Amino acid sequence: MSTPLLQQFPSLSGYPTSFLKDLLSSPQLVEAYLFTLPQIQELAAEVERLSKENEDLASECEPIEDSRS
Repeated sequence: MSTPLLQQFPSLSGYPTSFLKDLLSSPQLVEAYLFTLPQIQELAAEVERLSKENEDLASECEPIEDSRS
């Protein structure tokens, strides 16, 4: 079976048609599936790292702002 979806996402070709139909009808299942992908896991880890870095920078700026008051 070759559909536009499988042409764009060949990794889905190993799944049964019933799973793909369920995937199309359930946003929750799509989200759960996406978060199993290594690329998404890497992006989530990067977001977490950048968030932590941002929090660290903000906490370093707090004493500077307090001294200006």
